[in-house]
Amino acid sequence: MVSLGGPMRWDARVVGHLVRVWAPGIAKNCGAAEAMPSVLAAFVRFVHRREGVDRVTSREVAREIHEAVQAGFGSGEWSGRGYRDPWLRDAAVREEGERARERLAASVGGPDALAALDAEPIPDEDFVWDGIADDIRTRVAEHLVLLDEVANGHLDVEHRTAMRRLLARIAIADAATFRRECSVVRGAAGMCLVVCEANDTVAAYRQGANVKVLAGWFGTDGGVSGRAHTFRRAIGAPFVLDRIGTREPMPLGSADLLVSSRRAAIIEERDRLA
Repeated sequence: MVSLGGPMRWDARVVGHLVRVWAPGIAKNCGAAEAMPSVLAAFVRFVHRREGVDRVTSREVAREIHEAVQAGFGSGEWSGRGYRDPWLRDAAVREEGERARERLAASVGGPDALAALDAEPIPDEDFVWDGIADDIRTRVAEHLVLLDEVANGHLDVEHRTAMRRLLARIAIADAATFRRECSVVRGAAGMCLVVCEANDTVAAYRQGANVKVLAGWFGTDGGVSGRAHTFRRAIGAPFVLDRIGTREPMPLGSADLLVSSRRAAIIEERDRLA
């Protein structure tokens, strides 16, 4: 049920397979076979009515529930852990593929940006001061110096340009950040982390370059992840509810903050999922 998105996404075909899979393993064993079609149909109608789904769809789903039960249980395959239906398994794979494409699109700014994505290297660009308030330029310049030093010493030209672009966007979108008495070192480290996590250059859940190592590049030992979160919000990056244990790069919603190797990896996955 979860893999199919719940009753809001059930149509007659889906629910027919769902009933035939559930029934052998649950309804018969607990003596609920007779009550199940009425209860399940009523539940689907309730959710559909609450969410504004058309009545024709609701009636089709209810009819399919009853017909599937009348046709008999047991069309699913026994896997050793319960009944499964090959069609539902394929549907779950298709849905996972759709979610994967959505994640890729979120990384680069949407489906159109994903379709047009290229893997050309980010050019070496000077920092662009246009649109940045005069009263924060000194603080912005302090961040810029640190970012350039780390990029030159530990990263490359592509990361340097991406961090310069990010710095400019934050300065325009959230100038108040640079008016507060906050650590410039941790601020610059947070911006670096935003770019490096998005490009899979640094990751929290693997050996090698991680958040601790990155913080060390700036001579600090904490507060970096929190600043990075603030900066992602400032540029309107896609919200990620829970990434505990995940190895996926953080999405920023902008292809021009991604280095060529990261964009090439996205293109490869995009084409694989096509």
